[in-house]
Parts: sequence; structure tokens; C-alpha cells
Amino acid sequence: MLTCETIDAIESRISHERVRLVVPTGLEWIDRTVSYLEQRVLLLGVPDPEKIHRITIPLHEAVTNAIIHGNLEVSSELKEDEGRLFSQTVAQRSTEAKYASRTVEIVFDADPHRFQWVITDEGPGFDVTAKLAHADSDEVSLLASGRGITMMRAFMDDVYYHHGGRTVVMTLQRSTEESTCRLDSGNRMRELDRLFSGETNPWAGERATRPVPSQISNPTAQSSQPVSPFDALLDPFLESLLQSADNRHEQRRHQRVPYTAELTVRDVSGATFPAFARDLSRSGISFLCEDRFTSPNVELTLPSPTGPLTLQGEIVRSTRLIPTVTDFGVRFVGNRQAT
Repeated sequence: MLTCETIDAIESRISHERVRLVVPTGLEWIDRTVSYLEQRVLLLGVPDPEKIHRITIPLHEAVTNAIIHGNLEVSSELKEDEGRLFSQTVAQRSTEAKYASRTVEIVFDADPHRFQWVITDEGPGFDVTAKLAHADSDEVSLLASGRGITMMRAFMDDVYYHHGGRTVVMTLQRSTEESTCRLDSGNRMRELDRLFSGETNPWAGERATRPVPSQISNPTAQSSQPVSPFDALLDPFLESLLQSADNRHEQRRHQRVPYTAELTVRDVSGATFPAFARDLSRSGISFLCEDRFTSPNVELTLPSPTGPLTLQGEIVRSTRLIPTVTDFGVRFVGNRQAT
């Protein structure tokens, strides 16, 4: 019988590897993808595990760029004004099939001498020469487009572009020293592998038509709570969105529908922040907002045809997109009331 210990022993002997991922244009897939790629590197062994950020940071920048600037075609110039217009545009395009149906292909190659990542999006590309010149100039600020490129080039040994900017190739040389870092257990690796298996990720393998995403939540903690009596307030609103989205063949409790309205988020300190929703389900909502919350517990006020809805929620996922904008996943909790 093949045991976990046997799998771990075999994995620890891997020296050459090629992994190909086809990732959907979903903001929640940024962290998942980076974590998966990071674990592949840890599995192969790195001389100094304390410097794994040298890999994680540029990977996060590259995958984020491919999804947001590449597939969603959101200009980096919209990052100004504290990200407000940026958030609105990302939220809206995340629900438009023209952009959201695209995918990002990632090929990871490893041999005894180097790690290499080839990341390709389906966007229009960009003027590589101009972008690199801007990244090398003194004009680059924390919100400028050259910041991500600068960080990628700072941590990697080599970064270059193909196909008019749609493909970025990042290379990191490996040390010849004996590895001091390998996963103690294959459990986390196998859990991440399942995220990209054909069973749970319909975008694995060849590109396919993007189905309706599952509900927003922690991927390892699906909600199984009974229906709240307060759902009566939210259900009519969801029903109208479902009809307009033509997604009624899915089970509603597992369904997200496009919802890109501007909403208000209040944290436990009483401070309120504008946010832009991306999608909505009975169990939760995802939105883009400034990351200034002091607690995972928040109160959300959503516009609806029958008037504002106020809902209590708990933040279960967050992905920072730029310094001033984070993508949040919130699960509804407690009472729901009309305002």
C-alpha cells in the first residue's frame, strides 16, 4: 500500500519537475496559485527557507499582473485616487464574460540548477520597452505600474517578456548546497494539489468554458448552517439577480451571481469605508475595499431595489491587490435587517 510516508520519501527525491496550471481569472485564485507554486519549491528544497519570500513576492506580483492588468485589462493608471476607480473597474470586469472567461497559463520548470516560471495571460499585452524604461526611472512610486516589475527583477535572477508582454519568464538560480528545507509532510501539498485537480478545478488541463463559480467562502470551511429566518429579506433580491444572470440551473445555496454595486462597510470601531461588490450569494459576498479593518467582524449595507439591506459578516478571505486595495470574501452571520 502506498502510504503518506512513502509519498513523502519519493517527493523528497524529486530534482526535475514540470508543472502546468491553467488558472481562471478569479481574484481568489491569486493566493491559491502562489501558495501552490511556493509549496512546489519547498518540496524540491531551497537552501534558505527563511528567504522563501524571494519567490513568493515576485510570483504574487506576476500572477496579479496577469489576472488584473492582462486578462481584465485594468490599467495601472487607475491605481491613483487611493484605488477607488481601480476597485470599481476590477469589480465590474470580474463579472463580464469578455474578460472573466480568460485564463492564465503557468508553467513551472525545475532542475538542479534553476527554478523557472513562465506566466502567460490572454490580454492585449503592453509596450514592454516603455514599461521597463519606466520601471528603471526615478518616477516609480508605490502606486506606479513599474513597482511590480521592479520587485520581480529585484528578487529574481532574470525577468524578461515575450509575446508583446503577455508572457513573463522569471528565473531563479538554485544553490548547489544540500537542501535544508523540505516539507515535513505531504498533507498540505496534496491538499493544494486537489485544488488544481480535474475534480475540483474545471479549468485544469486544456482551456474550457468557464462555469459559474461556487459560493464565496473559505475553500476548506464550507458553510452548513441552517437557513436563517432573515434570509427572507435577502432571497427576493438574490432571486432577481439569478433570473437576470440566467443561472437558475445551479443549486442556489452554492451559487454566486454578479453584483457590482457600491456598498458601505463598517468595522467594529464604527469607521465606514466605501467598497465595490464583485458577486453575491445567500451565504456571503466578495468586494474590493481599502484594508483598514481592525476586526474580521464587519457590517455591510447593500443597495437593492427595495431599499438598503444591512447584514453582519465575517471576513474569511483577503487578497491584497495593490497597497490600497484588497479583495475580501465575507460570510454572512447573525441577523439581517432592512434599513
